Amino acid sequence: MPVDTLQLRAEIDNDPRGLGYAQWVALGADADVARLLNDKDGPGAGLIDLPSLPKDELQDRIDAVKAADEEITQALSSKTYEGLPYPQREPTPLRDMAYHLLWHVKELSLDREPLTNDQL
Repeated sequence: MPVDTLQLRAEIDNDPRGLGYAQWVALGADADVARLLNDKDGPGAGLIDLPSLPKDELQDRIDAVKAADEEITQALSSKTYEGLPYPQREPTPLRDMAYHLLWHVKELSLDREPLTNDQL
């Protein structure tokens, strides 16, 4: 729940419950003002009613966030490589051999034996 800064400023300036903000405000002691505002046992302490959600409504909101997250993830992943130029070149023996050699290096770096009938 967001804090209404105007309401908070009015409470600090007017001190409606007489908690003694004025002396700390005059001294510029922000930490003491915060201590009075957050005190759990002092004269200004009280219970705050927080809104609650039924379990089904909470689950519906969680599901909506998950669905939106999946939708965003799919949209981003589909756009990642879209529009990048991919040269359409005719295969050449040198390029094919370089790719093949890189594949062997990758397999060996993963401690796997490259399975092929090729003789390099």
